[in-house]
Amino acid sequence: MIPVGTLISTLILTYVSIYCYYEGLENVVGFLTGISVVLCGGAIWSLCKTISAVEYAAMRPAPTITFDICYDSLQRSKTIKVGQEARFSIGVIPLEENVENAAIRIFVPPEIQIKKCRYPHVVQPEGFRLPGYTMSMFDKEFAVKNEYEGIEFGVLGKKPGIYEILVEVNAKGISQYGTNLLVNIVE
Repeated sequence: MIPVGTLISTLILTYVSIYCYYEGLENVVGFLTGISVVLCGGAIWSLCKTISAVEYAAMRPAPTITFDICYDSLQRSKTIKVGQEARFSIGVIPLEENVENAAIRIFVPPEIQIKKCRYPHVVQPEGFRLPGYTMSMFDKEFAVKNEYEGIEFGVLGKKPGIYEILVEVNAKGISQYGTNLLVNIVE
């Protein structure tokens, strides 16, 4: 509203300035023209700020949509035995709206060995963010609100302890969302 009001004020002052010129009031013309130029510059500056703010808002990702990341039992922790193969599914549930082009990355600590997985997995080498962790990733073209989408694993616990599996979700137009799931490996 400020750029529009300022431009209207500038036009009115320009009109008054022209009127004063034809009436022979030259000393007022310079003053009004100066104010008109300053207001016009302010309006253009304000308009540029508005346009760049709109462009910034359109280009940045929306705030993160909340996901419920859990095991197939809708819990955030699992218990498995050392040396025994266990099967579980890690899933992602968009809570607020449908999500397009979701990429789900799961990082499993080195104390848990992935035995069977439908999706490719690779051990992260030194120099990566989580060296030694096994990363598995799957893409979902369209994830429906409040619907469980999971990846099934066959895992083997190597040594007792409580470990965290990091799950991250990226999708079209949203920021990254991540959380940790717990695995308790017992004797």
